Amino acid sequence: MFDDAYRSELSCIFMNDLEQLMGYSPIGPRYQSIVLDAMYSLLSSSPPKGRKLLVICTSKRREVLEELGLLPMFTAVLRVPYIREVED
Repeated sequence: MFDDAYRSELSCIFMNDLEQLMGYSPIGPRYQSIVLDAMYSLLSSSPPKGRKLLVICTSKRREVLEELGLLPMFTAVLRVPYIREVED
């Protein structure tokens, strides 16, 4: 996914529900370490020269990202409230 994004000068990657991508379970806690290692590597590396990449991720549990050391990988964290009704 990241290699494909680097083919363009400007790219955006959207990763929804990081906990699910890692197979995270609060019992233990457990997660797929190979996926977590890949996330560390991909999120901490800079794109090739002349390329720009925006990575947007979602998570329902900020504390999980803190616990796993992923939160510092992001330059901004925005809290978005749940949509409860159509008017929201």
